[in-house]
Order: sequence, then C-alpha cells, then structure tokens
Amino acid sequence: MIIKLSRKTFWRAISEAERQIERGNLIVYPTDTLYGLGAKATSDKAVRRVYEVKGREEKKPISVMVSDIDMLERYAYLSKHEKEVASSIFPGPYTLLLKPKRLSRYLSKTGRVGFRIPDNRFCIELSRRAGPITSTSANLSGRKAYSIRGIMKQLGDKISLYIDSGILGKKRSTLIDPLQY
Repeated sequence: MIIKLSRKTFWRAISEAERQIERGNLIVYPTDTLYGLGAKATSDKAVRRVYEVKGREEKKPISVMVSDIDMLERYAYLSKHEKEVASSIFPGPYTLLLKPKRLSRYLSKTGRVGFRIPDNRFCIELSRRAGPITSTSANLSGRKAYSIRGIMKQLGDKISLYIDSGILGKKRSTLIDPLQY
C-alpha cells in the first residue's frame, strides 16, 4: 500500500503506519534526512526482519527513532551529560549513540544503539503513537534510493506500507558519540 503524504492524508498515514508496525510489519516513512525503514524496535522478530529485507549484516547496528527526550529516557540509559547533549541536538538530523534498555537485542552487537529524534512532524507523531521504531535507511544494503519509486524497486512487496513524501534529500544523519562530545 502507498499513501501520498499531504495535509489531508497525514492522520490516515499515521494510523495505518501505526497499525502495520503493531502487526509486526515493515513500513517506509519520510524523515528529516532520507526515507526510513520502520519496524517495532522492541520486537526481536521485527528487527530481524529489517536485517533480512535490507540484506544487512547483523554485525551492523540499526538506529531507533523516538518522539522526544522523555521517550528517549524510557529506552536509553542517560547520564546527565548525555541528556544535555540530547537536549541540545534534538530534534534534528543527528544520531546519538547510547546504551539501550527495553529494546530488541538485535539492534546492535556493540552495546550501544543510535537514537534519533528527527525534525519531522510525521516521525514525531508516529513514534509518539507506535513507540520506538527502527530508523535505518530504506534501501538494500550498499545501495541508495531517494524516492518511493526507487525504494519500491529494491524492496518491493516486502514492505506493507510506503509513505510517499516525494524525493528526499541525499544526506544522512550525523552520528554523535556523547563520550567524545
């Protein structure tokens, strides 16, 4: 299913995306950088499916999107310094490395996970309703795609819902290690 994102379809897209995530399915959604491949980040089964669909090596981590600092605190251990860093960069095109809690064990083999709070209303509302969601680029591992059409050519019917917001920028989020910030 494809939903073209607009003011008229915004809440329908949020509801359908939430429904698909709750069922354990994968979605493609727009962020403030690229399209993300979304699944329930607390589900081992859903996260393993993300690796499978992307053809991604399991040693490579997958980032997680949350809606705000309060949700970040529920799913990551934050020192005072890490909370200050998070508060200074979010929302925005950044990925902050933190020690996770209550998330799928398959997200990372290093003990830290990249967390995002994109500067994107759709992302914030979806995560607020569906909880933490995987936030890895929507493409086959090692390939690029910036439009729903290009992503569909790579991922096809393995995705239950595509949220089309046109061609997105060709930039990735900046990775920040708070231990070095």
